[in-house]
Amino acid sequence: MATENWKGVKVRYQLLTKGTRRYGETMDGGKPQFIVAHDTGNINTTAQSNVTYYENTYNIPWNNVASAHIFVDDKECIICIPTTEKAWHVLYDAPTDNIWYNKDANDVAIGVEICYFSDRERSRKALDNGARVLAYLAEYWHIDYKTRMPGHQDIQADKQDPGNALEASGYGRNTSNLDKLVAKYYKQNVKVKATPVKVEKGSTSFTREEFVKWLKSTVGKQYDYDLYAAFQCVDYANVGWDKLFGHGLKGNGAKDIPFNDYNKDKFKNEATVYKNTPSFLAKPGDLVVWGEQMGYGWGHVAWVVEATLDYIVVLEQNWLGGGWTSGPINNGTGWETVTRRKHEYDTQMWFIRPKFSNKKAESKLLKKSKEKKKEKQITWNWKGRFTTNTTIKVRRSPSLKGSVVPSSDWLLSNQWVDFVSITKKDGYWWAKFKYPTNPSSGYFYCALCKITDKQERIKKEKYWGSIKWK
Repeated sequence: MATENWKGVKVRYQLLTKGTRRYGETMDGGKPQFIVAHDTGNINTTAQSNVTYYENTYNIPWNNVASAHIFVDDKECIICIPTTEKAWHVLYDAPTDNIWYNKDANDVAIGVEICYFSDRERSRKALDNGARVLAYLAEYWHIDYKTRMPGHQDIQADKQDPGNALEASGYGRNTSNLDKLVAKYYKQNVKVKATPVKVEKGSTSFTREEFVKWLKSTVGKQYDYDLYAAFQCVDYANVGWDKLFGHGLKGNGAKDIPFNDYNKDKFKNEATVYKNTPSFLAKPGDLVVWGEQMGYGWGHVAWVVEATLDYIVVLEQNWLGGGWTSGPINNGTGWETVTRRKHEYDTQMWFIRPKFSNKKAESKLLKKSKEKKKEKQITWNWKGRFTTNTTIKVRRSPSLKGSVVPSSDWLLSNQWVDFVSITKKDGYWWAKFKYPTNPSSGYFYCALCKITDKQERIKKEKYWGSIKWK
């Protein structure tokens, strides 16, 4: 289906296969009567990755089902359920939508999910795109955004969205702040401007050096680009390609990446593909693909950061098969992170070389980062098990300002959680964890103790329980 433009936002359709997420039932009355503004609740995920996850789980069991019509990020908007069909984005038992509109949101309201990121500028762009899309929908369906566009948090007591996207963009969490952004575009003729960064046709705004520097910053992290089967090698490849060109790559396993028709069409403007030969020399920033001799026939893929004629040094994910080791395929996890490793060249090996920018001027992002003071580290990837000796509040972010979950979900005395990182903020040490009984609900935070040690050494503190470090 053709791409559309809604007030300057590129909009395309990628409709879900009909199943539980997209049941195909027409809205009551045949058209939407109000709009609900959401955010994804999953920081650093794109519109595409969320829609891909929905498609991979299109027929998820009814007791776990959730869906939305539209996802918006800093680059695009994707419609995955027609806006005249029902979607499952607000709990049916929530009373407020019935009180305000005399209808359940799922039966008559469009659900718009806005992505947000740890990078504030990306969050701001995604939020601005979301406001444009909401303004367009309100105009098209003759909906008064001031009275008939609540946030999810306004009509369902246990929800925090779109407050997460607003906060990540530097605004207050109240939905009224989103209304102000929508007002800028509602019933306004918005001129579509060209992309502000000028680069060569088909290339990225990154230089090779900038991209390799970013790659090196990913060591020790984990990436699940498509929210499926946890941390696979292709996920890490797609995170990098999306960083460069704003989209991922396709294929039936890593081995298919150089030959997939969609990819080959993209490569015409974005990259050059080289088959390995005895005289070939890889370059930092190349995407290297192994054939079916690796990965039990699926191949393997990694990013090159150093190379000689004898070997390559890469950053890769799931080389040892530890990308997905526990949990269901849609919400599982694994122990393996992005790792630096040295490999010899192989006969069945292809190198995909992005067309990097040849700009001589330093990028604005890097220039800004040099002008800023170097930020102190506040988070460490320290892992362990924390067992409480008292009741502890649970929050959605590591801060005294972080929203508190309902008291029924607080940690009680003698309960334990496995944490994956530690953060120092607001005079406390905070642990990042998932509930062992419901890991699919995502990450939460609890305070371990007050910071009392003058040198701020966590192992010298008195915890509200005990810690077994891993």
